[in-house]
Amino acid sequence: MSSNLALTTTANCSNVPGNVPCLAPPPPESLLSLLSLRTSLNPIFTIVEFTTLSAAFLGNLLIVLTIMSNKKMLSMAHLFLLNVAVADFLFSALNIAGHATENSLDEVTLKETFCTLYRPIIGVRFAAYAISMFCLAALSVERWYVVCSPISAQFSSAGLLRKLKFSSLALIWIITLAISIPIGFCKVTVTKTFAILLALVLHVIPLTIIITVNTRMVLSLKRNAAFNVSAVNEETREKIRKLLISMILSVIIFWSPYHGFFLYFVFAKPPSSPSAGVKLELAFRAGNIWTYFNPLFNALLYYIFSKEFRSGLASLFLLCSCDRRSEEQNAVNDLARSGQELVRFSTINEAFSNPEVLPARSPAKE
Repeated sequence: MSSNLALTTTANCSNVPGNVPCLAPPPPESLLSLLSLRTSLNPIFTIVEFTTLSAAFLGNLLIVLTIMSNKKMLSMAHLFLLNVAVADFLFSALNIAGHATENSLDEVTLKETFCTLYRPIIGVRFAAYAISMFCLAALSVERWYVVCSPISAQFSSAGLLRKLKFSSLALIWIITLAISIPIGFCKVTVTKTFAILLALVLHVIPLTIIITVNTRMVLSLKRNAAFNVSAVNEETREKIRKLLISMILSVIIFWSPYHGFFLYFVFAKPPSSPSAGVKLELAFRAGNIWTYFNPLFNALLYYIFSKEFRSGLASLFLLCSCDRRSEEQNAVNDLARSGQELVRFSTINEAFSNPEVLPARSPAKE
């Protein structure tokens, strides 16, 4: 009797006498509609995730292969953009692997491995964002120095500048790994202080540098154009400015919602109702998918604004096509040689088997 009363006692029927079953109230219609919406959106989200990440994976892979195979594109500007492409490539690859694992596991196993599966992905997301922001900031400073101080850039020691730029790239990767590796461990708790530090290091400081140096570069370009003293030609100058500004806006637009959700989860309280929790889940997943468009958009921007990349990509495909045609031609030549050998062997074999076609032997000397 006591066990039955314990099972049937709720806030709505605490005074029900005897062994009368007391059912919990049904969930509200708003929650049911949200759960139905989540079920309907899941396949759409999955298709968009894999399509966007696959396109970004392929696009950034082509960027890496094109720059590495083209010696004309090994300038420092292209090396900074190469690092952005490498980070976007790794970002796309790991998220594809993570989502494939998520869709292949059952619900119980997914809950058990949730932390070990998602925390490394979160770490890689922060690493990709950090590489993009730091490289764009460094590239902005490098372009500003070349455009605004062309004489100093021309007569400065090339070896010293090259060492300085490679050192900055190494420093970028060291800082990025130092920030992102702790986030990937389940035992590391992201405190409010750590979240504020991430916001300053990854967002505020690089964005301040980017806005400052690009503003000064644009003003310098306008001033040079007004006095007809151009540090670089008009076409190159305009493409550099458009590519940098477009990539900076791309990073800010596509990553801001994700970082907003990250800060919300750190500072805000848990959802007060199941309906609010489902809404937050849907919004957070949409924010994740929104970040996947950044590596894809970066690859498209590189193709649109970089004539050297388009030429290098065409050369890469031409090289692959020539190699394939060369292999096919070699196969045809090998087949032809094999056929000639076969005909020659058949002719010799027929000659030895038919005495009439054998050459006359000279009489032996007595």
